[in-house]
Amino acid sequence: MSTAIIGDLLKPSAPKLCKLANHCANCGRYLPNEIREEEGFCFACERVTEHHAQVWECVSCETLRMWGFGRPYETTIKQLGCVGCGQRTPHVFGYMNLGRGRLAPESR
Repeated sequence: MSTAIIGDLLKPSAPKLCKLANHCANCGRYLPNEIREEEGFCFACERVTEHHAQVWECVSCETLRMWGFGRPYETTIKQLGCVGCGQRTPHVFGYMNLGRGRLAPESR
């Protein structure tokens, strides 16, 4: 894998916004009426908005997930369960969330 591709994978990115109404903005799952939130995340994906959450991105489908809190000591690729793929896939560190859309300064 070239360093340009690795550099692109490590750039911080906000959760993808699904253009389909009534679907999760991150993984694209259908949201039943009783769990729809104003932010548009399903229960599995809403943790990416938690304060100081480490947000990791699936290499295969670009779905984001939370894995740990605070600044990570190790940012190498990890094999994590993916809501989007439904499998254990490689994930790269994206950014640390400082709450409601703010990214950690060291990750920009």
